[in-house]
Amino acid sequence: MNNTNLGKLGLCSCPGLLNTRPSRSSKTIQGNPTTDVAHLSAQGITDVFVVCCFWEITHYNGWTNSEYCTALQNHGITVHWYEVQEAKAPSLEVSWSSLKRSGLDQIATDLVLFFLLFRPQMCLEIHKDLTKCLALGKTTVIHSRKSLGRAATVLTTYLMCCHPELKPDIAIAHTRSITGTNLSIQTVKQYNHIHEFNNHQEPMDRSRASPSPSPIHY
Repeated sequence: MNNTNLGKLGLCSCPGLLNTRPSRSSKTIQGNPTTDVAHLSAQGITDVFVVCCFWEITHYNGWTNSEYCTALQNHGITVHWYEVQEAKAPSLEVSWSSLKRSGLDQIATDLVLFFLLFRPQMCLEIHKDLTKCLALGKTTVIHSRKSLGRAATVLTTYLMCCHPELKPDIAIAHTRSITGTNLSIQTVKQYNHIHEFNNHQEPMDRSRASPSPSPIHY
């Protein structure tokens, strides 16, 4: 597990994968998901944020989604699942003005707003959920498949929320220092998402995503 300076927060690869030193040519190596879940529990992990698709769990560790959640819960670990497509990033809030600029007619715009209202935007929801866990002193990890793309992207934007002085490139560099590889933040979509997030949150009150005043370093 890779630790951050945001209290008890870290990154790990999907249980069942043996994530050797990352390289562009590295292949996914099958591990033992039961052993890995037990290891997370032994490390004192209380909450796991999953930011990958449901099918990936079955594909990479052989468990169904319910079996995976049950295995974690049997070890007293709470699962927070946010489905993010491979090589993508969590969605950001869509403003009324951006919908108007998109050229959608009124009916289509109303439909989009309907779904936005009943499905809070994922990126901000993840941050809010992470903040709650850290404020309660919980030991939390984020994982996607190898946690070099989606999970690293989530961590980077959360770093920017907690440390308003961080600009996108500095936050990315910090995440890469945590993961130990420059391969973190893997796609143009993820890189752009981080910059878009910076532009999105500038007029917002950043204190909404601040961690607990005195985080415990893990």
